[in-house]
Amino acid sequence: MADGHRAAFTLRTSRGIFKNCTLSAVGYPFGRRTNIFVTQAMSGDSPVRIIKEQRVRSTIRWTEKEILDTIHQGGAYPGVVRTKFFDQDLISAGRSKVRIGLLDKGTSFMDIDTPRKALYALYDLLEGEPCRMPALTQTFSHI
Repeated sequence: MADGHRAAFTLRTSRGIFKNCTLSAVGYPFGRRTNIFVTQAMSGDSPVRIIKEQRVRSTIRWTEKEILDTIHQGGAYPGVVRTKFFDQDLISAGRSKVRIGLLDKGTSFMDIDTPRKALYALYDLLEGEPCRMPALTQTFSHI
């Protein structure tokens, strides 16, 4: 914006109202229309840092929350974002609006700095070997 301030949004979720959220990323407008909001610091032992909003097909096989919960079923898995809440509302025939509250701020898989580290990260994710490379703590929220 011209005055140097970012627009602030108020989001209503099943976990309450989040005021003064800033828009961090916007996806392609045709398709999922992903919006990533950064929340203000909240009190409590598990503050929501990110709210990811998408429009998805109602017939998807697994939700992102189900996938993340499966990854973390044995405890927190290093390098993968954790969820706090999941809201899903039908907005039209066959489409739902989904909001996921994330406890961690992820980075894009494409931000991994070398192909070798990218291959290690994918291997670790697929084979269940958490963080064989201590320097690699990427998240996979954008895959």
